[in-house]
Amino acid sequence: MERRQRMVPSAATILSPPLILSDDKGMPTSCPRFKKWGQPDPHQCSEDVAFAVARFFQSGGTFQNYYMHHEGTNFGPTSRGPYITASYDFDAPLDAYGNLRQPKWGHLKELHFAIKMMENALLQGIVNNTDLDNGVVVTKYTVNESTSGCFLSNINTTSNFTVSFEGNVFTLHVWSVSVALDCKKEVYNTARVEFFFFISFISSVFMDKSLNFEHFSEEHLNVETHSMVKNPGTSPAVPLRWSWIAAIIDDALKRLGSFSAKKLTL
Repeated sequence: MERRQRMVPSAATILSPPLILSDDKGMPTSCPRFKKWGQPDPHQCSEDVAFAVARFFQSGGTFQNYYMHHEGTNFGPTSRGPYITASYDFDAPLDAYGNLRQPKWGHLKELHFAIKMMENALLQGIVNNTDLDNGVVVTKYTVNESTSGCFLSNINTTSNFTVSFEGNVFTLHVWSVSVALDCKKEVYNTARVEFFFFISFISSVFMDKSLNFEHFSEEHLNVETHSMVKNPGTSPAVPLRWSWIAAIIDDALKRLGSFSAKKLTL
């Protein structure tokens, strides 16, 4: 993150391209950590993710994409590799079923709201960095005397600091970023997580008895997988269709199987 020192596009930096983080997998701002077989679920705390995102915008970021914000789970029994879980349980703000994972979801929502409050300053302002020593840096975005916004970061890993900037006093926790609207009042700090009361429960739903379902079994014979293909010149009125059949991978899981693919047509 220290290398991402670039200003946002403004009147003074119109030639600078916008700084976009489109896929943060493996970066400090990412929620996922690869889950090893038989090991505890990996976890990245809310404060750490929020710190990295806030630092990105302090350093001139204009677009942040989370990988991932909503988990997904492949429920099919064969949708995984050997000794790799089928769950996309990446400790994301929303779990695989869309439930809120607190406090991460709420903490990041508050960060997004704080940054949104400084929208005009971030998009139109001139940026200025002030180094206050001991790992404390203040980044100020200024449009005019009445419109500005500040990020105050403390990358020190052992000490909190109380600093004065333009006549205003701020207390910065270890390894945190504060967002100050108009550079006068702190509205958010990445290290302070509010208490989010949330209860997750599952309710039973009884289906209408008039629904009809069909069940059939397939023989395990010479299995192939077919792809959807639309050749040039085909009438638009002809719908595309998928053909789904079972894929038996018992031998492949024992490292005895093999497969072949002729082509992939897009």
